[in-house]
Amino acid sequence: MGRIFNFLNIVMLIWIGTFIYLILDDNYTLFIKPEFGFLIYAGLFICSAFFISGMLNRPGRLKTSDIMNGLIILMPVVFIFLSGSQTLNSYALTKRTLMSPNLDSIENKSVLDEADSQKAGEPIKVTLSQLLRNWPSYSGKQISIQGLLHQSLEDNDDYSLVFKYLISCCAADAIPVGIFIDKERTIGFSDDDWVKVTGVVSLDKMDGNNVVIMSLDSIEKVEKPSKNAAYLFF
Repeated sequence: MGRIFNFLNIVMLIWIGTFIYLILDDNYTLFIKPEFGFLIYAGLFICSAFFISGMLNRPGRLKTSDIMNGLIILMPVVFIFLSGSQTLNSYALTKRTLMSPNLDSIENKSVLDEADSQKAGEPIKVTLSQLLRNWPSYSGKQISIQGLLHQSLEDNDDYSLVFKYLISCCAADAIPVGIFIDKERTIGFSDDDWVKVTGVVSLDKMDGNNVVIMSLDSIEKVEKPSKNAAYLFF
């Protein structure tokens, strides 16, 4: 039993449990892009191998350095479980630069179908990623979009922001993308409320940067679509 309860074995066992938690219900997508899920399985395999190896070897005398190294290795585990099911939110937004729309690129898809939908009196349903990366297709059109609400912007009393995070690898490299709406229309809402907004979008300048402004037709609070819905992966 002494082998099982060797300190470093316990560290590996904790990490094994953490990787299993991340795999269950795809919880790892709260932290990394889904395509990189194989890294979680690789981590589970490696930690399991270290744990089995530790059980097969007689443990030596426990050193202070072993304890320190083990505690350092466990620090990400503490972060993972303290984060729970939370994604990046309004607080992280204040620490990052908002992505500007792409003014040139138009994806190879039919914009006419979307225009026909608008003529029928229905707004174009679009994601923030599609809107900003393919801006010329949507400029001046009525759209419907969902995202997190950041009500009170620093140094700006006129606008609130509806946003998500664009992720190419993991939450650490997340770039906020969003559109500005009239702040007066957000009275009664709170930061990090999940909202659906509808209106006509246009381009404007703010602090020297191109930003998307929505002339708001409606705003409503909705249920969060999924646990990692605040992320857009590309």
